[in-house]
Amino acid sequence: MTSAHGGGLDEVWARARGAITAILTSGTQLAESLIELRIAALRRAVQQERDRERQVREQVRLFQQADAAIWRAAMRPQWWREAGAEDIGRVWRAASTWQHVDPRAAAARQVVVDRLAERGVHVDPAGQATPSPEDVAWLSDALDQAAAGRAAAGRSGPQAREAGEATPGEGPVIEGEPARAPRASRQRVRGPGPGWIGGRGRRGPRRMCGRCGVGTARTG
Repeated sequence: MTSAHGGGLDEVWARARGAITAILTSGTQLAESLIELRIAALRRAVQQERDRERQVREQVRLFQQADAAIWRAAMRPQWWREAGAEDIGRVWRAASTWQHVDPRAAAARQVVVDRLAERGVHVDPAGQATPSPEDVAWLSDALDQAAAGRAAAGRSGPQAREAGEATPGEGPVIEGEPARAPRASRQRVRGPGPGWIGGRGRRGPRRMCGRCGVGTARTG
């Protein structure tokens, strides 16, 4: 009886141990499966991140190429012959976007500064002293004012030269004052000299004095 009872307990324990072993094995397999799923998810996330980075780099490259096509045009002198405020503002915006990563963009930005200075519009590259050329309204007004100033200077230049022109030896003619005679007609008449009689300014023929032997002018 006792041995039969003991044999039954052993069988129960054996079954329990088998069940426990199976559970542990299943748990281990489940954990391994979860770990594998986690690793796969991380790999997918990494790949997706790489894909996104690749897409971003491609977009940046396309944007840079598009902006480079804009500011590269400003490097040609003939482009400036017909460039307006909107064109210049577009170049400034494109070059300013890439000036810190592309030396060519920085050079194009300096070209804009130099060309505007030639037109009479001075721009602070740092954007602190003056508005940015990206402000098309401000740039258009500044270009118009500079052009008007050049036109006014061009009109007043010939007039000033004509007013300042005078006959050699004469000063400029001042309104309200009589015109000065030429230099040759303004020579001072010299005072009486040898051979002048009584201040009349008429020189007579010379004759010899009988007593002193000195030639004197004949007064007629």
